[in-house]
Amino acid sequence: MIADVDILAGTLARMGAAARAMPPSWASDGDTLLACGPGGERIGDIFPGEGLALGVDLASLGITRPIPNVFERSAVLRLGDRVRRLATRLLGDERGAIATYDGIIAGRAGGLDDDVMFFKNSYASASLAWSSSFRGAGMPTVGTYTAIPTGAALTRTNVGALNLGMLDPTGGNSKYLLSLGWTSAANVNMCLLVDLLVGCGSISANVATAQTVSSAALTRYTTGVGVQATFEITTALGATPANISFSYTNQAGTSGQTSSSQAMSPSGIVQRLQPSLQVPLVPLGSGDTGIRAVASVTLSAAMGSGVIALNLYKPLVMVPGVAASVFIAPDLATQIDGLKQLTVDGGGVLGCLALFVLPNSTTTGDTGGFLKTVAG
Repeated sequence: MIADVDILAGTLARMGAAARAMPPSWASDGDTLLACGPGGERIGDIFPGEGLALGVDLASLGITRPIPNVFERSAVLRLGDRVRRLATRLLGDERGAIATYDGIIAGRAGGLDDDVMFFKNSYASASLAWSSSFRGAGMPTVGTYTAIPTGAALTRTNVGALNLGMLDPTGGNSKYLLSLGWTSAANVNMCLLVDLLVGCGSISANVATAQTVSSAALTRYTTGVGVQATFEITTALGATPANISFSYTNQAGTSGQTSSSQAMSPSGIVQRLQPSLQVPLVPLGSGDTGIRAVASVTLSAAMGSGVIALNLYKPLVMVPGVAASVFIAPDLATQIDGLKQLTVDGGGVLGCLALFVLPNSTTTGDTGGFLKTVAG
């Protein structure tokens, strides 16, 4: 039963706008991520650069008008599904040995289950502005960044990874995320589970010339397709306005590309993501669908103070928020194509999972949850 159609329509509109603003990696490479509803149910797919593809028609939800960037379950969408499945066959599928629900049951019954819990203390935020829980206190503890130049590739071994205690898959198995359960003491509009690929710390916000980053090589999603960039504030910013841009190598291996120039948040607080847009990323150059490496970062003016860290990341699951203290646990295996494989690096080590949060107030609230997985 839908409690408030207007609220639902607004949430879908925000998710659609966020999907539209992402690099267009669906059209070029068939890249998608999951979209889950407030009850934890799968509601469709995010097509980066295009919009939100629902699994139902809007009329079945009580919505009588079209929503920009939100596509209904229509003949056009079914055609898009077929194109996506074809792209998956051509480009590779993240699903591995587990292809049926029975495989999940057998894996967990056979001792290949692996569930971890996490808890992050409430921290100050800005309403309707994205922030990162990676450096939030709690369990796991505060995440760490390696300074530029180079920074470092991140894995689950980083002290801030949500999956810090998770076991790496062995014996030729792959590991799959079955559920992300979480609750917050505050009203959260949306959260995004991401795989943090590379972190580059100690970028000064008080320098108006290009700073060499030379980001570490990707160890997962190495083609760069769908890899996005944002900046976490690690020391509060000064009050002087400035724009930020960066030089990067795109998914095709072309270096010297330049991102758009976006406004920073004067006096921005720690853990807030920059720039402050409807999605936590810096828009790339025209036609680019991802990033392999960042060469340098440039601010248009010295902000007076502040330090930021570059995050290169791959979005995994987007979940709209619910009222404070409501627990949700999306079941990604309800539809088998919803299984999300957790990638490993060349040494078989899992990636570094983190939550990006879009709060509805000036605090995120104490947040707790679990990650439920299976190997096979």
